[in-house]
Amino acid sequence: MRLLGVDRARQAQRTLPHQAQSVSAETLVRILHSEWDETAVREEVDRILAETGQTAPEPI
Repeated sequence: MRLLGVDRARQAQRTLPHQAQSVSAETLVRILHSEWDETAVREEVDRILAETGQTAPEPI
């Protein structure tokens, strides 16, 4: 079955590891956006980590 143009099996393959927190934000971004360059990947990962409160504190 297709959901908003996305095959459900493919959607599950992409979302289940994220929901289980079994892949890093970077890995997930690279899976979902394989065409992005390093800068775009890093910017998106930084946004995800900031939005979810997962950023590491600045070293003192």
